[in-house]
Amino acid sequence: MKVEPHGAARNELRAHIRVGDQLEAAAPRGTFCLADGDNPVVLLSADVGATPVLAMLHTLARDHSTRQVWWLHGARDGTEHPFAKESRDLIAALPNAKSTVYYSRPTDTDRQGVDYLEASRLSAEPVRRLGLPTDADAYLCGPAAFMDSLTAALIDCGLDASRVHTEIFGAGPAITPGIKGASTAPTPHQPAGPPGTGPEVSEPSPSPAADSPSPGTTPRSPCWNSPKPATSPSSGPAAPASATPANSP
Repeated sequence: MKVEPHGAARNELRAHIRVGDQLEAAAPRGTFCLADGDNPVVLLSADVGATPVLAMLHTLARDHSTRQVWWLHGARDGTEHPFAKESRDLIAALPNAKSTVYYSRPTDTDRQGVDYLEASRLSAEPVRRLGLPTDADAYLCGPAAFMDSLTAALIDCGLDASRVHTEIFGAGPAITPGIKGASTAPTPHQPAGPPGTGPEVSEPSPSPAADSPSPGTTPRSPCWNSPKPATSPSSGPAAPASATPANSP
């Protein structure tokens, strides 16, 4: 089992699960499933993306399928080729299956013609040269760039786009329900018309109490929301309130 440094499930299984432990499991969920039929099947993968398509290969071998099966896999070398022997054994058990494996950097111990076919990447150009059947269902699993390139290559080879099924096998963006990555704050409303044509707003004159506070009071700076000083019809602006108590001698 491949263990990633920050993986949760695999590290838990590796560190704590022992023979005899009981685990609760549920049926697989998703749409990346092998479709029934008699038409050819093309299974393409890169690195550990072989995991889900290997399950499809197991199903075909278990059912003694007579369908044409193409197993296409890309790895760096034999040390990074997951399920190498297991996939070879399953392909050998199928009457109409063939395997094409590509190593991008084979080592001196990797055997061409046995462990791999070509010293190259599994990419669009090698796939175009294979002459894949156009009525096949293709299942791709691996990095996003790998699948984008090979999906286009398969369609160029004549496969219908609806028959090309993909599954990303790798790290994806974090999913946090209820939280979006981008800000959803509304854009402030802009006044109509070009700048400078809106209604004028003049700052009210500060009250006398703000300019010359009475002894014992705290000075107050003028602001947009300061109330206007009280006025009397006959005497004009009211005088500043005295800080001296009314009953002082």
